[in-house]
Amino acid sequence: MSVKYRAAPPVRANKQEAPSKERLGDFLVLIYAITVGITPEFDFLGIPKVRLTDLLLPFLLLSASGPAKNFSARSLAFTGVFLGLFCWYLACLCAWGKAGLTPGLFYLAKRFVFFLTAYCVARSISSVVSWNRIVRITVFASPLLSFTVLHELNSNLNSGSILATGEYMRASGIIANQQTSSALYIALTTCVALGCIGAFKDPFWKIACVVSMSTGCAAIFATGSRGGLVAVLIALVSTAVLRPRQGCGVLVLGLTVGLAAWTFTPGTLQERLSGLLPETQITLMGMAGHKEDVPEYGSSSIYDRLIVATYAVQTLLPQAGLMGLGAGFKKLGSIDNFYLMEWISHGFIGLCWWLCFQIAILVGCWRVAKTATDPVEKGVASGAVSAMLVMSASGFQGDSFFLIRPTEALSLYLGMVAARRAMRP
Repeated sequence: MSVKYRAAPPVRANKQEAPSKERLGDFLVLIYAITVGITPEFDFLGIPKVRLTDLLLPFLLLSASGPAKNFSARSLAFTGVFLGLFCWYLACLCAWGKAGLTPGLFYLAKRFVFFLTAYCVARSISSVVSWNRIVRITVFASPLLSFTVLHELNSNLNSGSILATGEYMRASGIIANQQTSSALYIALTTCVALGCIGAFKDPFWKIACVVSMSTGCAAIFATGSRGGLVAVLIALVSTAVLRPRQGCGVLVLGLTVGLAAWTFTPGTLQERLSGLLPETQITLMGMAGHKEDVPEYGSSSIYDRLIVATYAVQTLLPQAGLMGLGAGFKKLGSIDNFYLMEWISHGFIGLCWWLCFQIAILVGCWRVAKTATDPVEKGVASGAVSAMLVMSASGFQGDSFFLIRPTEALSLYLGMVAARRAMRP
């Protein structure tokens, strides 16, 4: 009796692991990831303060308008919340707001670009191979801004000028005279490096993450930004919680790198950074009624922020109420508190809606971090959660979600998380 054997079916290659033809969108996202932190501002066709990322965005939008087999609405989980929020912004500005149309539209445009960049990045990445390449280039390019900050600090030290002391010692790198923005951007890149350091198997990329962390800590100290110092601590703690298996190692490595960077920080900047807690204590005692402890106006950034916030709460919030005064309200001035600005501009309803938007982003990225089987995807999603926590906390001492460079970086990370989630089988 003869036995007949059936031919085995042909083995199909895994589409997700097979290299795919590079698309223009992949290349544009790759360039965007490199230039987001180091592009200078320049005049373009009579328009001031233009960056390379601004010029790349229309091409990203064109690339994202094509077909995307993997992308769906669930991939960018906060889309519905944001679109509803943006409609509320327009209503506050055009229907009952008291702000001028021109400054209001400028603020809303910056807010819309935050979402648009994340959407374009998510739609433009075509394959897992390209996504992994973009992640590695993002980590590799993350220290570039830090190098420019450290170079400026070295120039200040070698200048021999009497102005190279105190506040004049603070460096900001290629983001000229914007130490807070530089420190916040570097803190966000540190979040991704911390998330990915345990995900890469190749020693080269592990070293790249350590270099990003080391230069990032040193550059944040060089900016003299106390908010940046707090941001790095938040990044360390949140990464340890999100990645419990690597938690102890991340904390030890982060503290070791931080102490080493602190050792090489000039004494004047060390004094400024270490004065955070004493200055906060004196300010709170002064506000509590101890008049002799009240700092002179202009001598303490913490006291100055608290004075402006007190004015906003007592004078502007009663006018804003539930509906708000519209973005760009002319009497608003500069309030170094994003949430107060949001309440005044878009009312208590707008503030609550924005908080829902933040929660939607955090929950979406957290779910990706918990359910991902790819270690690199898990690392990037964990870094995005930490970055969002850092931006949210920074909103209490600055206009974090109106700072262009940090919001561009956060948009890039959120788009990368959404793109990889859409490629799951």
